[in-house]
Amino acid sequence: MRVAIAQLNSRVGDYAYNCELICKAIQKARSAGAALVLFPEDVLSGVAFRDLARYKRFFAQAAHSLAQIASHCVGITALVGVPLEEREGLSRVVAVLREGKVAAYLKDSCWIGAATGGSLGAPPEAPFPVVEIEGKRVGVVCGDALLREEQVGVWEHDPHHMPDVASLDLLVNMVSLPFSVAQWQRQGSLLTKLVSLLKVPLVQVNHVGGVAELLYPGASMLLGKEGEIQCLASFEEEVAVFDLREGAVFARNEGEDSPSQREGAEPALIHDALVMGIRDYMKKTGFKKAVLGLSGGIDSAVTMVLAAKALGAENVLGVLLPSPFSSDHSVQDARALAENLGSPYHLIPVNALYETFLQQLSPYFEGKPFDVTEENIQARLRGVVLMALSNKFGYMLLNTSNKSEAAVGYGTLYGDMCGGLSVLGDVYKTQVFALARYMNRYEEVIPWNTITKPPSAELRPGQKDSDSLPDYDVLDEVLLYYLEKRKGLEEIVALGFEEEMVRRVLRLVAMNEYKRAQAPPILRVTEMAFGSEWRMPLVAKHPEIR
Repeated sequence: MRVAIAQLNSRVGDYAYNCELICKAIQKARSAGAALVLFPEDVLSGVAFRDLARYKRFFAQAAHSLAQIASHCVGITALVGVPLEEREGLSRVVAVLREGKVAAYLKDSCWIGAATGGSLGAPPEAPFPVVEIEGKRVGVVCGDALLREEQVGVWEHDPHHMPDVASLDLLVNMVSLPFSVAQWQRQGSLLTKLVSLLKVPLVQVNHVGGVAELLYPGASMLLGKEGEIQCLASFEEEVAVFDLREGAVFARNEGEDSPSQREGAEPALIHDALVMGIRDYMKKTGFKKAVLGLSGGIDSAVTMVLAAKALGAENVLGVLLPSPFSSDHSVQDARALAENLGSPYHLIPVNALYETFLQQLSPYFEGKPFDVTEENIQARLRGVVLMALSNKFGYMLLNTSNKSEAAVGYGTLYGDMCGGLSVLGDVYKTQVFALARYMNRYEEVIPWNTITKPPSAELRPGQKDSDSLPDYDVLDEVLLYYLEKRKGLEEIVALGFEEEMVRRVLRLVAMNEYKRAQAPPILRVTEMAFGSEWRMPLVAKHPEIR
């Protein structure tokens, strides 16, 4: 049997666009001789539709679009992920389209007969809904039920608890799994283990594309009974056709390129995910050009390179905003970066604006020494200039703060925290350095001085980040244990870290929830991103802060 896999970048709520995208994929699959074409979960509505499901028209549009798609399914069967409104509420189901109509809906382990208006039918013989195509029995699972490590662990320990899939020729898993480095690293081995236990070939088809902060990698997978794995492209749309041959071995359709392998070092994966995230966020919000502040530091440099890759260097404006404490080499490094990329840039010193502010405030600040107030005025003036350019020319302002800074509040509200999208807000500072080195692997794009010099906000004479924070190698490790691995104070100290330093870091994290609550959307590359997963109360007595 010939099977087509369509990992598509559908748009949330844009049924006309999604309908056309799906129909084109069906036509391509049918032209290649496929009997079955598979789509991801929620492909018709777009993933992460959230409260759009509160409105009845959302479901009415889905039904209308599904009927249009079904009319194209003659001589081919399509499995399409779609939202369905039932008496019990929202269900994510799989529509079976064949012979020009919606033949059935599949939900969990039950059939829902299309002809009966969506009422539940009798459970099938197999533990999963089954579709028969060219004499092959295809089991269908929608969602991430097959990817629960605890469940696979139970089956591995006691095979008697496993579902009976002996009658199946193929198991299909339609998902919408957002990218994270950890998810990427464990998913392949988990599915391999699953196939070895169930002894049935598996196809997992995943969504691809950026949906605000969520980044879907594609990288759909085919796993044969003997453990062989083939993958579709990562972070790109692809419609690929495979033959399911005797012995449950998948073979790529002749005439197509070899499938991508599911591999890649962490910096490369994060790089590709963020490039896709920037490109899709801009495209789906209607922006064509971006602007960002270029400080000569590593965060703005890495953000600039990512944006240039995503949008084209000519569509990214860098703005150099030196203040009285900016070093000459920072300006030189920022200018060199823009010239290396071929991006436009402006040099707009904020010295005069800064002096005007100090003069206006001097009667009220009389007798008060220079402190963080004057530092923050510089950052906020830069924010004002950047937002003015954004407003005047219709550019998206990209925020350049990293996760380490966001965690401990090392940033200025309404200053360097401005922006419509946070590119590095889920990337630790040490990972930013790794990204910079990855970007320079073939030639010097980011000036090496930017990478090797000590990080500094340059808001006071001789300032370095290490004056206020632990070294980033240490800080990031503590944050990793606290944020990602959910270790408490005593557990982190037991790993060999100095107690007072850990206590201070955890206190800073708790104190700065209010800042992060006002940050722009953050592109997610971990399983504990601020805004997406990390949801702490703004006002609370934290059990780990004493």
